[in-house]
Amino acid sequence: MPLVMSNGDIPDIVIFNGQEVTRVVSSTGESLWEKNTSPERWEFNNNLTDTIGDAFTEEGLSFTSDSVVFTSIKVIVEDSGNKKLMFDEICAYKTVDNTWSSADYRTVSFTTAPLGKLRTWLQRNATLL
Repeated sequence: MPLVMSNGDIPDIVIFNGQEVTRVVSSTGESLWEKNTSPERWEFNNNLTDTIGDAFTEEGLSFTSDSVVFTSIKVIVEDSGNKKLMFDEICAYKTVDNTWSSADYRTVSFTTAPLGKLRTWLQRNATLL
């Protein structure tokens, strides 16, 4: 019997005694839940204009794109309403002219599977490879 929330969702993380755990087992030793810690590669859609969403920031990450290691993904909304997808301080994509600064930035590799709002955002804007 897997660990399921009251709304039917399977949790991304489990906190026990103030600490994040990687596995939950029953008193009989049955595995109920395990955190996905495997690496993942994602390819962004070529055009993000309609899906990129509002201002968004995820920091404390570890991912690689175009052979560079980054620690944050941000969507910046300019006064004009145009949006930029930033990897750290590098502008990877701009909605104003629907361009990638490098085609290689369309692919990102995470050392562990992204969770929570980052995963939800990736699901709207990219494909898991």
